[in-house]
Amino acid sequence: MINRLMINKLLQQYTGVIIIPMTITNEDYFYEITKDIDSAAIKYFLLAADRETLENRLIKRGDNIGSWPHQQIERCLKAFNNIDIYQVIDTSNKEIDEIVSPILIEIS
Repeated sequence: MINRLMINKLLQQYTGVIIIPMTITNEDYFYEITKDIDSAAIKYFLLAADRETLENRLIKRGDNIGSWPHQQIERCLKAFNNIDIYQVIDTSNKEIDEIVSPILIEIS
């Protein structure tokens, strides 16, 4: 699991773009991880999708309906509706290029 010390070390030693994928549904955990990180160096994105898209993606990757990831969908959707710290990118029914484009614009 990545933590703030690891993130700070990466930021100090690497000048390129660092992508750290995380699913954090608890704001307290988010702030615990990010509290000592130079916020000017970080951009936050929430790649959101509707329930149907998430279910289809899980099935496509081999997770059955009722699997643990499938059971987490509702909890994550509810949690992400209450978090304002991200730029939200709706990925529902979008191709990868459509998802990546606003991120590239923001980090350029």
